Amino acid sequence: MSRAKFVLSGLACLALVGAAAFAWLVQPYRGNLSHYPAGRRLFDRKGTLVCARLGPGDILCEPIALDRAGDWVVKALVSAEDKRFHRHPGVDALAVVRAAAQNIAAGRVVSGASTITTMVIKLTHPRPRTFMAKVVEARHALALERILSKAQILEQYLNRAPFGGNVCGIESEARRYFNKPAADLTLSESAMLVGLPQAPSRLRPDRHFEAALRRRDYVLGRMLACGAITAEQHAAAVADRPRIQSGVLPRPAPNFCDMVLERTPPSPRLRTTLDSAIQADAQSALERKLSELAPRDVQAGAIVVLDIRASAVRAMACAAARSDVPGACVNFALARRSPGSSLKPFLYAFALEQGLCTPRGILADVPVDIGGYEPRNFDQAYAGPVTVRRALVESLNVPAIRMAREVGLATVLLRLREMGFTTLNKAPELYGISLAVGTCEVTLMDLAGAYSVLARRGLHAPLRIAESDPQPGPRRLVSEEACYLVSDMLSGGERALSISGHSAETRAPRVALKTGTSNGYRDAVAVAWNPEFVVAAWFGNPDGHSSGALLGIEAAAPAVYEVFRRLYPSGDSPWFERPPGIRTRQVCALSGAPPNGLCPATVADDFIPGVSRCDACSVHCPAGDGSRDVAEAWPAEIQAFLASCQAGAGSSGEAASAASVRLLRITSPAHRQTLRMLGELPGLRQEIKLSAQGGAASGTIYWFVDSELLGAVGPGRPIYWPLRRGRHAIACADAEGQYDRVDIAVE
Repeated sequence: MSRAKFVLSGLACLALVGAAAFAWLVQPYRGNLSHYPAGRRLFDRKGTLVCARLGPGDILCEPIALDRAGDWVVKALVSAEDKRFHRHPGVDALAVVRAAAQNIAAGRVVSGASTITTMVIKLTHPRPRTFMAKVVEARHALALERILSKAQILEQYLNRAPFGGNVCGIESEARRYFNKPAADLTLSESAMLVGLPQAPSRLRPDRHFEAALRRRDYVLGRMLACGAITAEQHAAAVADRPRIQSGVLPRPAPNFCDMVLERTPPSPRLRTTLDSAIQADAQSALERKLSELAPRDVQAGAIVVLDIRASAVRAMACAAARSDVPGACVNFALARRSPGSSLKPFLYAFALEQGLCTPRGILADVPVDIGGYEPRNFDQAYAGPVTVRRALVESLNVPAIRMAREVGLATVLLRLREMGFTTLNKAPELYGISLAVGTCEVTLMDLAGAYSVLARRGLHAPLRIAESDPQPGPRRLVSEEACYLVSDMLSGGERALSISGHSAETRAPRVALKTGTSNGYRDAVAVAWNPEFVVAAWFGNPDGHSSGALLGIEAAAPAVYEVFRRLYPSGDSPWFERPPGIRTRQVCALSGAPPNGLCPATVADDFIPGVSRCDACSVHCPAGDGSRDVAEAWPAEIQAFLASCQAGAGSSGEAASAASVRLLRITSPAHRQTLRMLGELPGLRQEIKLSAQGGAASGTIYWFVDSELLGAVGPGRPIYWPLRRGRHAIACADAEGQYDRVDIAVE
C-alpha cells in the first residue's frame, strides 16, 4: 500500500472514530428525571408542616420548585460547588484540567471536577467511581444540559441531594433541622445545609454541630470570594450560630393526619384544614383533664373541634393516660362508642319543628311501660309534669322517649342518618325506642358533625379535611327556629354553672352544651357549640370497662369549656340571632299551654306561629261544685302519679308541691319589658328588683345579667341590679340545673 493510501486510510479511521465519539457524546439524554422519591407531606391551614411520610425506598423527600428554595440557597450552592455553573455546558473543562494537574502532582486523587450537572447524573444513576464512569457521567451531563435549563438542573439537584440518613432534598432538611421551609432560611442556615451533602453523616448538625459549622464557614467564604455576599453579610453570618432542632419532624395531630392520608387521593403536598393553635389547645385541655381522671381509672379521651363557617375540622386530639394502655393507638374520635344522652337535642329539635312542643310546654315524667320496657331517669326517680326546657336541660329519659314516640322512631332514625351518623345502619326495630337515650354506637366525629347542623341553624354541609375540598351549598335538614330554641334552652353562663359547676367566671363565652353518660358509666360525652365552633369531647376506656368518674358533666364538660375559653380568651363570643319566625306568647304557668281564662298565672313562652300547638290549657277547669273555684285536671297518667305522691306525702298540696314547685320562673321583670331611666340624677341609684318563684325547695338561686354572674340569694329572696341602657338578658338558675331567662330593654 502506498504511503498516500495509508495516510488516507488512517484519516478515514480517525474520522470514523471521531464521528462515532461525537455521535456517542451527543446522544440525547434518556434518563427519567420526572420522579422524585417523594413521600406525602401534610400541612395545616396556614402552611405549617404537620406530617411527613416516607417515599419509595423509605426516603424522606419533599420536592419543591426552585423559586421556593430561596435566593441564599441557590447562591450558596453555586458558589461552593460550581462557580462557573452558568457558563459551562455541563462539564467544566478548566476544572478538569486543574484537577488533573493537582492529582498528577500529588500522585493520588486530591481534587475533583464535578459540576452540579454531573452530580445530578450521579444522584439519578449511581455508578462505581471509575474513570470510565466519569466519562459516561460527563456525556450524560452534556446531554442533560441540552434538554434542561440551568434553573431546572439546580432544581433537580436541590430536590435529590442527600443530607444524611434517609433525608434528601433541601426542603425536607430545612424543616428537619430548622422547622421552616427552605424559602425562609437565613444566610447562615442556607450555607450550613448546602454544605452537608459533601459528607452527610459526618456533618449532621444535630450530632456534629462544630463540624457542620466549619463546613458552613467554608461555604460562606466561597460566597464572599465569588461576590455572592458582601463582607458585612459574611461577618454577620459567620458570627451567627444557628439553633438546630432535634431532627425529628413534628407530629402535632397524628390521628387527624392518619385520617387525612386514608381519605384523600395520594399527593406529595396537601394543605389540610387543621389549625395548629386550636389543635394545641385541644390537646392541652384533653391531657389536663385526662391526668385528673387517670387515677380514677379513666384511660383515654378525644376532642374534636369544628369550624362552622368553613365546615372544616380544625382539631382532632386523642390521648391515652399511658402508652401501654391496650388500644392506646386507636383514633378515639373515630371509634364507635355510646353517645348517652347526647342525641336528645336532635329529638327535641324534630319535635319543635313539628309543633309537638314548646320550651314551656309540659311533658309527663312519670312511669310508663312500653312493651315491657320501663325507662327510668338517671337518678331512678320521676319528676311528674316538667317543662320541655327542664326535660332537656336535666336530660330526663322518660320525656325524651315520649318525644321520640311522638316523632316516630323510623323518622328519628332516618333524620339522624341524614345529619351524618354513618354508624346508625340497622333497622329501626333493632334499636327500639331506647335509641332516644343512646342505646346505639356513634363516633365522636359523627356526633360533632351532627351538632354542626344545630350550630349552622339547621343547614347540613359535608365536613372538609383538606383546604382543597369543595364547599358545596348547604342543605336544610332542620328548621332554623327549632335549632335556635334548642340552642337557647341549652345555653348561657348560668347553664355552665348549673350543669358543670365549674364555670362561674364573670366573663365566659356563651355556648350551648349537652352532655351524655352511657349506661354502666362506660362513656362520658359533652358537646358545646355556638355560631362559629362545635367542640365535642369523649372520655372512657379503650376496652370499654366502666368507671364511676365517667359522667358527662364531670369528665367531659370541663374539657369542652376549657377549649371554648381558649377560643375566646376575652369571653366575648357571638350568639345566634333570634329568627323572625319565633314569637313570644303568654302561657299557663302550670300547663305551658295558652291560658283558657281560668289559669291563675301566666309566663312567657317562645313558639313558632303556624307550627306550634295552640290548644288552650286543659288543666285548669271549673271545680264543678257551682262555685267559682278552679280545679286542676291533669291527664290520667300524671293524675295517677300525683295521687301516688299524695299517698306518700300526706296531702294533695304536698304532692302538687313535689311535682310543680320546681318549675323555676322569673316573676320580675317581665319578658320583653321596656324600662325607662329617669336621667342622670345626682345621688340617685336607679335599680330594679329581680325576683323568681319556684326552683329547688332549698338552695341558692344564681342571677345572671348578660351571662355575667350578678350574685346569689336564698330561695324566694330578691336581688337588685343597677340599670344601664341597652338590651339585656336576665337569667336565674338553681343548683338542680333549672333556669329561666327574660329579655328586657332599658331606655
